[in-house]
Amino acid sequence: MNLKEQEYVCALAENGTITAAAKELFISQPALSIYINNLEKSLGVRLFERVGKQFILTYAGEQYVEKAKLILQLSHELDEKLKDITGNYSGRIRIGVQLRRATGFLPPVIASYEKEFPGVEVILCEGAMKELKESIQNFKADLLLCNSVDLPPYMNSFVVFKEHLLIAVPKDHPINEKAVWEEGKVLPSLDLFWLNGEKLILAKQNQSIRRDSERILNKNGVRPGKIREIRSIETAMQMVGEGLGIGFNRESYVMYMKKQENVRYYCMRNIDSATDFVLAYRKEMPVTGYMQRMIDMLMAHGRECEKVNRFLAKYLLDRTYSLNLAVAVVSKTEDYKKDYDAINNKMREIKASMPLSMPVGAMSFMAVDTITGYPLTSKDTKGNYYSTEASLKRAAFPKMEDEKLFDNMITEKGDSSTLAVFHIDGNSMGNTIRNTMKDIRGYEDAITKMRKLSLNISGNFRQTVDEMKEYMEFLTPRIKDTKKHKLYREIIVAGDDITFVCNAKLAIPAVKFFLENISKKGDFSACGGIAFFNSHFPFSDAYQVAEACCDNAKKRAKQPECKGKDGRYDKIGNFLDYQICTNIRASELDTYRDRHYTADGKEFISRPYYVPFEKDNWNMNEKNECYDIAQLMKWMIYFGGKKIKSNSEEHLLARSNAKKLRDAIPMGNTELEGILSFLKSRGYTELENPEKNAAIWYDALEIVDWYVGEDDKCN
Repeated sequence: MNLKEQEYVCALAENGTITAAAKELFISQPALSIYINNLEKSLGVRLFERVGKQFILTYAGEQYVEKAKLILQLSHELDEKLKDITGNYSGRIRIGVQLRRATGFLPPVIASYEKEFPGVEVILCEGAMKELKESIQNFKADLLLCNSVDLPPYMNSFVVFKEHLLIAVPKDHPINEKAVWEEGKVLPSLDLFWLNGEKLILAKQNQSIRRDSERILNKNGVRPGKIREIRSIETAMQMVGEGLGIGFNRESYVMYMKKQENVRYYCMRNIDSATDFVLAYRKEMPVTGYMQRMIDMLMAHGRECEKVNRFLAKYLLDRTYSLNLAVAVVSKTEDYKKDYDAINNKMREIKASMPLSMPVGAMSFMAVDTITGYPLTSKDTKGNYYSTEASLKRAAFPKMEDEKLFDNMITEKGDSSTLAVFHIDGNSMGNTIRNTMKDIRGYEDAITKMRKLSLNISGNFRQTVDEMKEYMEFLTPRIKDTKKHKLYREIIVAGDDITFVCNAKLAIPAVKFFLENISKKGDFSACGGIAFFNSHFPFSDAYQVAEACCDNAKKRAKQPECKGKDGRYDKIGNFLDYQICTNIRASELDTYRDRHYTADGKEFISRPYYVPFEKDNWNMNEKNECYDIAQLMKWMIYFGGKKIKSNSEEHLLARSNAKKLRDAIPMGNTELEGILSFLKSRGYTELENPEKNAAIWYDALEIVDWYVGEDDKCN
């Protein structure tokens, strides 16, 4: 905008002389003098009186300068405004959004956006889909957030997220009994068939949820009875809760709505009810910088964690062998409990649908790699067979080509080169967290309390691990006279998740020590699983067997007859289980035991075993007396050749007799009775009550050579 006339007059009025004004305006004195004279002639009025070199404003000049200054000020403001707009510091965005979508989804985005662009006005235009389309068509809205139904062809659209349509059923409705669980879904599922003839509470015809509902009903041939139309989804759900009919609701609506205790939500069985929630705008609309930023923030909302998790997932998968990773992402609210439940439900859904990653296994006539257990299918340049997985692992750990894993921990060679991997996991940690956080609503209190709880758990478990390692160091000289090598290796110590590899003789004493001592640190308990394996057995398989044994120990711990009570909450005891690995995989543990540990129609093993509490506040020790590990330890000592007093004489159970007893138990009661009669005739009267003790005897006999006590000497 050219305002030279006003600038010249105001400059001369302010400075009073042609010389000073010309200097300020960066023009020559004659040029300014000529310009003022010509201006006065064109206006037909004198603006200045000349007194010597001084220029004094006339009355007309004073009026001119007053208005000219206003013009210059307005021009300056206009320039600054245009600069702000051009530089994305000022502007206006009108966002059309469906009813209910503004709640929960938009406020956090707008709050972040206005901090970054305080000069941009964000206007929300809420309405039904029909109204929103009209606002876009009439240029009354810039952006549109809605479900991707019947969008006009003149609009661009981008998927923000996907969500499912849920069936809402009154709590006491008989249809609830028809619900079933489907793999990969966080809610039970209902067959739409059961909606035939039912009273339905649906949205108005101009609402997208109504169109989605009717589309699914019509596609699946559902013929409802009476239909009641309600515009407000909140009102509709309240009516469902009162038993007035069955309705539909979107996942995101349920998250932000007041919880209806009398409403049960279900997925649709065998039906993909997912719809796209999109961001749309007119194709010909110019997208300014500040508007593009709003589009980016809307698209990224709820996905920041996803970006981080994707990076971490790639980082871990690139650097870790044979790792499965599950990542759950949910939209954050200000309600910690809701977010906690949402993220756990999402994680369960993801994990349920993940494929189980296991080695494919080889045919019986194929050789397998000793480290990974995968079949050898290719040859390298030296003519050596290998599997892809084995080559990748050995590339990451070159020393594995020349030496066996954990070789230093092995006492004997050949078939006796036995190791153990044990896995320990804390009990009821989810309940502990839920009980601690049950009254927490806001994130500030939740973070503080969760951090304190996390530090308490990890600190106590870490301290107990350190004590266990000292105990293993104490036992090491009783196994092998060595100062050069440790007989154990820490694999994982993360919170309540603990995994070690060790010499076979250390495993049971170490796990027993840990379980006894973790219970002394506070209201903690844990379960452990041990896998004994030959050094040539695939370590990955042994680790999974140890985890399966730990899970089996937890199953027994959670049986009603084994649990204690602390007020309203169940208490879980310490249990441990173990398994000798031959041709077994974790997924086959129960099947393997049914096949190999059954005689006369019942199992002849007693594991898992209970490790008592020092301070038994819940009568747990008495409840689990029949599983007490003290019985296992007693018989391991006995079968290990320790001296036992009987009729004032000392006897040793010869290893040959122990082997006869071990071989007889799997053959059934007849063989067992025969060998017991023989042993009693030789003075071994301690072997009594086989109905009760035979299973414990076999457990002890299986691992009698893989145990060391505090009184044992170095082998």
